[in-house]
Formats: sequence, C-alpha cells, structure tokens
Amino acid sequence: MSATILLALLSCRPADPFPDTSIPDACQLPAGGDGQAVPDLDRATLMAPATPEGPIATSAFAMPADAAPPLHQFHGRLELRDELDARMNTHMAESWVPTGQQSSTLPPMDIGLTQCGHDLLPLERGRVITEDPWWDVYVGPGHAWSTVHDQGMSRAALPFSLSMKSTNCTFNGMLTFLFDDEAVSQVRHQIVQETCHLFSFDMWGQSAATFHPGTREEGVIQAHQDRPRFETKAWSALGIDHPEVDLDNLDRWLTPGEQTARGLLVDDTLYLGDCPTRHGPNPFCEGVLVPSFSLAKTIYAATAMAALAQELEIDPHTVLVPEVMPDEAGAAPGDWSAVTLEHLIDMSTGHYLVAEQSDLAMGDFYVDLSLASRLEAAFLYPHKEAPGERTVYLTPNTQIAAAAMDRLLGADSFDFVVDRIYAPLGLDPEVRETQRTGEGGGQNNGTAFGGYGMNLTAQAIASFTRFLQEGGQIGGTQVLHPARLADMMFQGGDAGAPMHYGEWAYNNGMWGWPLDNYGCSGHVPIMFGVSGITVIAAPNGLVYFTFNDAQEYPIINVLEELDAIAPLCTPESHQ
Repeated sequence: MSATILLALLSCRPADPFPDTSIPDACQLPAGGDGQAVPDLDRATLMAPATPEGPIATSAFAMPADAAPPLHQFHGRLELRDELDARMNTHMAESWVPTGQQSSTLPPMDIGLTQCGHDLLPLERGRVITEDPWWDVYVGPGHAWSTVHDQGMSRAALPFSLSMKSTNCTFNGMLTFLFDDEAVSQVRHQIVQETCHLFSFDMWGQSAATFHPGTREEGVIQAHQDRPRFETKAWSALGIDHPEVDLDNLDRWLTPGEQTARGLLVDDTLYLGDCPTRHGPNPFCEGVLVPSFSLAKTIYAATAMAALAQELEIDPHTVLVPEVMPDEAGAAPGDWSAVTLEHLIDMSTGHYLVAEQSDLAMGDFYVDLSLASRLEAAFLYPHKEAPGERTVYLTPNTQIAAAAMDRLLGADSFDFVVDRIYAPLGLDPEVRETQRTGEGGGQNNGTAFGGYGMNLTAQAIASFTRFLQEGGQIGGTQVLHPARLADMMFQGGDAGAPMHYGEWAYNNGMWGWPLDNYGCSGHVPIMFGVSGITVIAAPNGLVYFTFNDAQEYPIINVLEELDAIAPLCTPESHQ
C-alpha cells in the first residue's frame, strides 16, 4: 500500500469507525492523528540488518503527537534472536566492575506482549533472571501506532532496563520495531541513561527478531486499566498551578541532565520532570525505572517491622537478635545479647568500626551473595558500646533484620509486605520484587537483601510515601502499627540515638532533618539512597523526590518551596 493511499484512508476514516468486535470497548480507538510525522528511524533502516554508528535521538522511540491508531494488534512474543554488531561505550566504571561487563551486550530477550489500543503491555513485569553473566532485564509498558510512512505496517516502542545481578544499579533503555499480523522488523535498541554512580555507559545495536503469535491477555489488560494513578503534569506546570513556587530555587544544587526522575506530589497531582538522557528526554518518563538503593531500608525493612507489629501478638521491635538468630549471634565476635531488631533498623547496635556516618563493609558482604556469607560478614563488626547509645549507619544491619523477620514470621517478610501493602496500594509490579541472596547455586532465590535491591517508579514513590503520611491505612484498615509508624515519621517524640553526622537524626529506617528553622519542633522525614536519591515526606502532605547519579541531595532549598505551597509547621507543632 502506498503512503498516499494510506494517508487517504486515514483521513477519510470516521471518528467512530465500525468497531472491531473482537477488541474490548476499552481498547477501541477513534481515528486519532493523521500519522504524517516523518519517523526519525525510517522503515528501510528497520527492515534490513544495520550496524548503527551510535545512539540516536530518543524521539525515534516516542509515539508522535499526530500518531494514527495502529493498523494491527500485537499479541504474542517478540524474540530478539541475535546481536548485530551491538556496541558499548563505557563512560565511567569503578575498578571493581568486571572488564567483561564493561564490554557486554544485551542478554537474550523474549518478550511476551499484548495490546490494548495504543498501549503495548508486557506479559511479564518485574525482574527477568537471565543466564547472562552480568544482566537481568525489566520490560515496561510501551506504545503502538501507525504512520503513513511505514507502508502498511504498525510501529511499536517499549522501555526496558538492565539490572546488575549483585548491585542495585539500573540502566534504562528503549527499543522500537515495525510489525504486522505475521512478522516484525529488526529491533533497534539503546541504553543511554542510568541511576548508578558506580558505572555509566551507552549501549546500542539492532537485532533480528521473530514474532510468535499468541492471544489477547485480558487479565493483563484489565490490571493495567485498573491500576491507581495520580494525575500527572509537566514540571513546568507547577509554576502555573502554584505561582508561589520558585522553580529556579528548586533547581539549585542539581545538575539538570543528571536527573533520572524528579517529581512533586501536591494534593493528587504529580508534577514530573522530563527524565533526561544523554540523547534527549526519556519518552517513557512516568514509568521510568529507578533503583531504591537505601530507600529499601524504609520501604521494606522498617515498614515490614511496623506491619508485623500491627499483626503479630509480639512486637518484633522488642525481640532480641539472639532469640531468632542464636547460631549467628553466638558465633559473632561481638556482644549481641542486648541488641533488638529495632536496634538493627535504628542503626544503633553498638557494633561498628568508626562513629561517624559511614557505611563501611566487613568481610565478603557485597561479594558472596549467599545468606550465610552475608550474615557472617554482618556480624563481624566489633562491639564498641551498649546498643541504643549511638547511630552508626551500616547497611549490613538491615540484612540481619530481613533474615530475622523471616524467621520470626516463619515466612518471607518481603512477600508479607507485598501482600499487605504493595499490592493493595496498586504499586507497579516491578516494586513487588527485590534482589535476594543466591542459594544452592541459584540466582536471586533466597532472602531479601533488606538494605537495597528494590526498583521503583514515580507513581509508586508518590503512592507509598503518601501512605506513610496518611497514617499507614489502606481502605480504612490500619496496616502499620500507629506508634511504630509515628516513630518512623518523627511524630512520636523518638528521634533515635545521637548521630555524629551534622544535624541529622535517624530512626526506624528514616532520616530526619530538624524543623527548627520553620519555628516548630520535630523533624522532616526523608529517605536517602546513594547515587543521588532523595525522597521527602513533608509534614504538610507534599512528597518530593529526585533520582540522579551525580550524588546530589537537595534539602534546604526544596523545603523552602514546599513551605511556600503549604506551611511545613501546623499551629499545634509550634514551640
């Protein structure tokens, strides 16, 4: 079919054409745009083997504003068969990153997909564990559309991410291809953005692919349609809706091009930055995947403890470590006899190397991923003083806490949080998994890391933080123990043990910045992660977050603007 004929057909199609009765009503599309925009990546390039010289503009993977409805329905599997001269350009890598990983390519990808209108939905969401020595894969929802330039084929684009198998770094990419009812074109793919201060690269290539036809997956479509979402607006709209906000001040202390994701939740509107990459804005910004790093200490470990305290007859915060881990604690060189599980998530066990805030590791904690090895390393820290006297930030404490909660519960504590909190909140499927220890020669099949290892999206960050701010209830049911949640949010008078790190406080997996400058007592609850991750659960109900790999953590300037929207201090909180 010529481009001229196709354009004529699209222009003559009525706004409400005869519907395809095989397509659910929710997936029916009106005529839409005229599809005249010229694609950055043309049909000829996608239909033949190609050796790209480098990454291209991300606009080649974006559904254009004038996109016409797709001419075909994609239901089945997209299998990338091989690599055709895939290339990798490493920008930065710490010395421990293996040489092979610095010159690697994509792992094999076999992606199940089903379509609903413009939405192209993966059948498997979450971590896909591969046999590749370096990478696991995530695939997110994408788009399908048509243009007059693709000679009767439809066009698709999807976001995907690579995740290191042992470290929480996440590298975001995108792919695009053409398809009809019987076949697919070559698949162009590239990775041009990450949240990882340890390792940075571009990877690109074009791969042959095979289409394996399948059937419409109604359950996947329904789940996608039912997912709860805040209304999203562009970051620039914040200055229009809230003229009291100084957007330039919000930009202070941040390198704009290094922001993987940035957002501000005001009431039920989520204002999002444009998710820059090294080759243009990420066209899948709302669903861009970011690592938790140490946010997992709050989102999983501390939250699990508060949920267990609400549900169990015994408060896990008061349980002594040797009661649930007698062998490990008994073999440790220090004195763990008076250390409770709360001391673990408070980072106040009395076992450390130096008193300053420093996440110094012992043994093979980050090298050998078996639980036994990680626990052995975690228990190596020498005893310095009684527990509860001083906060010293150590990620291995949270691995002990994760294993202890599993034993106390008699089940997997991460799955417990998924069932009680993440799933009922409607958090994206990627959030409902975590990196785990490897047992019996397997991968990612053991105990949750605890202190890092989750992946998040902008909507999930906003939803979970709002859940904490609103008292830990879901559908009117109290899920988190009120007193333990109050401790976590610095509302119960407990600011944790003294911390030798400026004016900061740390309690129950949460950082706290003093509110003295705003004329009231208490602390602003803040979650941090290495690389450049900051999530502020402001007392006025606003949620701010930024994810970058420049290790930039804006606080004071952000609080100034949050206070301009709504006072951080309520009258009852004033001194």
